[in-house]
Amino acid sequence: MKLTVQRVVSLMMAVFAVSALALLGTVFALRRLFLATRPAMRQQRLLSNILRQNATSEYGRANGFGGDSTSVRMFLEQHPISDYEGVRNWIERSLLSNRNLLAEVDLFRVSTTSGTTGQPKVILQSRLLYRREYLEYTIAVLYRILLADPRSLLRPLGIIAA
Repeated sequence: MKLTVQRVVSLMMAVFAVSALALLGTVFALRRLFLATRPAMRQQRLLSNILRQNATSEYGRANGFGGDSTSVRMFLEQHPISDYEGVRNWIERSLLSNRNLLAEVDLFRVSTTSGTTGQPKVILQSRLLYRREYLEYTIAVLYRILLADPRSLLRPLGIIAA
């Protein structure tokens, strides 16, 4: 195989991609391990972020979301546990207005459940959440493949022969 500048650059890019995948995979794995040992902290932080990011949405204003350090405690004391019926009206209004009234993010996709437990339910998805979840999932899958059989990722990249 003739070694050209283009081939060297391609190989360097492939090595960089695999190295980045290994690093990101390790970081995500360590993050999941850390958070798995502290579920209450993870849930509190997640709820706090959701409340802060959506305090100015119509739903947030109507339900007293706030950005201060006591907002999680206040929210848990003041906001009843909601099921789908508790937010159905907000979802329907969001669909009619073509904007997300529940959160301060644009609607990306609307999907429905299969309805196995009753009437199908509408699920509103944001592009940010979709990207973050998809990216983390994809990296996790590729990382597991890299750990289990590195050659399976290196062959298509041209780093090793088929």
